[in-house]
Amino acid sequence: MDVRELAPRSDEMRARALVAAASLTLPGQRVRDKLSAGVPLLHDEDVRIDPEIVHSAWREGLRSDSRSGLDGAEHEVEVVQHALDTHRLHAEHVTAEALAGHAEHVRAIAQAARVSDWFVEGLANAAAHLILRGYAELLGPALTLGDWQRGYCPICGAWPWQFVRAASGGPGRLLCGRCGTAWSWHARECPFCGEHDTLRDLESAAGLGGPAALSCSSCRRFLVARATPMSDLPLDIGSPPDSVHRPVTPSAGAADAHALAISRGYIAPAGVGFRLELRGDEPEWDAFDDQ
Repeated sequence: MDVRELAPRSDEMRARALVAAASLTLPGQRVRDKLSAGVPLLHDEDVRIDPEIVHSAWREGLRSDSRSGLDGAEHEVEVVQHALDTHRLHAEHVTAEALAGHAEHVRAIAQAARVSDWFVEGLANAAAHLILRGYAELLGPALTLGDWQRGYCPICGAWPWQFVRAASGGPGRLLCGRCGTAWSWHARECPFCGEHDTLRDLESAAGLGGPAALSCSSCRRFLVARATPMSDLPLDIGSPPDSVHRPVTPSAGAADAHALAISRGYIAPAGVGFRLELRGDEPEWDAFDDQ
């Protein structure tokens, strides 16, 4: 059987991600110091990039895209697979850069390998998502040791993609667009630019009570806002509109709110608010075999 036909088993990959994350130990005082200084917990840590998670995610992404029926998808899959087969491209390398939020490094690596940068970025982000979810699940309880006052994620440094309103009218929660971490936030301050009293609701595209766009009049960026969290994460935030690699599709209501905000000239959050640097020496990627 062709290994590219083997889809990752979600339960097995989640278990592997948790095992990989368990290798990281953060003393309580280090957690407190980081949270106080506005430093995400994964910054300057030895984050393990599990090869099996990476390869499974890339195989599934390539298999899914080859069957998508979208124009150019099959060709892109063949080009990327050939780059992997001939070791011009290493999935672990690109995924490590995506996990740290170094999007320009991902694009540079793809361009050097003569493959589509946005296509490879989608594959790498999907693999990084699986790894980051494991770290977020294990490190999440440590967030109670401090008071996080930043708009970017306290675990991985990514911008939020969703604001969940509090039923009582008090602080709501921001949800990370990469690892799924949630943290408390007052909607009086824009998480992206920090300006006060600049966030406004656009009318709900799905009717009263449906998802709406919470937009900033200062930096022009926006979040999807709703009363209850959605389980799906937009792993392709920042991807070109014609990207064929879309591992997760947000719910219809959220997509409508997103489209409404874009049509009004607002900007979807892309990239990260804090660029991670990971501890440890970088491997010699040319020595890796991506099969």
